[in-house]
Amino acid sequence: MHKILVFSDSHGLSRNLLAVLEKEKDVDTVIHLGDIEGEENVVERALMEHRPLPAFLTVRGNCDTFSNAPLSRVVEWDGVKVFLTHGHRYEVNEFPTLLAFRAEENGCSVALFGHIHKPVDTEVNGVHVFNPGSITLPRQEDHRPTYGILTIADDGTVTTEHRFLNGKR
Repeated sequence: MHKILVFSDSHGLSRNLLAVLEKEKDVDTVIHLGDIEGEENVVERALMEHRPLPAFLTVRGNCDTFSNAPLSRVVEWDGVKVFLTHGHRYEVNEFPTLLAFRAEENGCSVALFGHIHKPVDTEVNGVHVFNPGSITLPRQEDHRPTYGILTIADDGTVTTEHRFLNGKR
């Protein structure tokens, strides 16, 4: 089983993100879906406290001007391929249809994205599409900072969960 902690849109303000890293220590991988704005080293230093050390993956968002991170990437756990992107190049403000299509083109059954600062958990054309929301600047109605947990079981079963900075949803 793989437990993955998913963030997006921290926009250079790492306090909330660091609070979650302190709380969620039983993860195998940490993913940031863009607009981290130069705080990668802050996250990497915080993760050094974890044992075993989780992997850290990131993609570049539209505000990550000087980042060398890729715009998207495909990762795989237990036969489940996951497409990671910020989303700004896939018209996700409307509906993530183009994103789901791109994930499917890459052989992925799951697509993770950020950009809109709102939690999303839906299926589009057979692709599980998930946005953790924003850990710093949320835009959903209640404006509570959110992040996500993606769990991939050994049999390839995928579950997703949104969590609030201060407790479960």
